[in-house]
Amino acid sequence: MKTPRLESSGVVLRPLELADADALYAAHSDEETHHYWSSPAHKSVAQTRDYIADTLALPGAHVWAITESGGEALGRIGLFSERDGVGEIGIIMRREATGRGLASKALNLVVEHGFGPLGLHRIADQPLPARRLPARGLVARQLENPSRHSRQRHHGEAARLR
Repeated sequence: MKTPRLESSGVVLRPLELADADALYAAHSDEETHHYWSSPAHKSVAQTRDYIADTLALPGAHVWAITESGGEALGRIGLFSERDGVGEIGIIMRREATGRGLASKALNLVVEHGFGPLGLHRIADQPLPARRLPARGLVARQLENPSRHSRQRHHGEAARLR
């Protein structure tokens, strides 16, 4: 399935492109931001471009640029479905784009897409070798499709994503 454009008030997710490497290098080269990532900070735009190419080539990958109006990438979010019915989400934001609710809105759109058109029944965050979550920002979640089960799970408690 082709990665569709997803929109909500104040955020537009468009399919990620190699041309987004220049804008996303700001996030991938930031040592503090990458502290919570699964690999060291990038040293060049070319490394970010290669990373994007590798990500887009993954089987079952649906990857978007997070934008305010469809323009410059302020972050990226990916939904990866390697097993039938199960997906994992990974997200990174440029530091100057944090604190505006863009990541939360993007997460909601991608989860709705995963449970809707993609037909997933479970979505989790991408596991990292030594999971280190920031004090502020998104927290680790495992969500189950509410149409398949009567609730979504957040650390074992019933919770709503919105």
